[in-house]
Amino acid sequence: MYYWDENAGGIIIENDDTIGFFRIIMNPYEDELLKIWSADIFPKQQVENNTKSKIKWGVSWKPSPGIDYGIIGRFRDKNFVMIRNGTDRKVWIYKDYFFHVCFSQT
Repeated sequence: MYYWDENAGGIIIENDDTIGFFRIIMNPYEDELLKIWSADIFPKQQVENNTKSKIKWGVSWKPSPGIDYGIIGRFRDKNFVMIRNGTDRKVWIYKDYFFHVCFSQT
């Protein structure tokens, strides 16, 4: 597997058998496969000015140094999705597309 930061994929092998495959996605909030989960995990990326002031302003969301990524694939006949939010330092895991667990840094 090379260049994981530019999206990559791979296979998982055990005793000469392929038991899984995966794809790493570096922009999970923009990827069509992960959008259905990312909308709940990542904050809105822009705040609009709703005041009656003549001053126009906007706030853009900027990620912290943590890296956001998603991993989607199949392992031992189960579909899985993992999405990491670098800002919150949390990882959400879905098994067969249903929420399974959330890991968080304490």
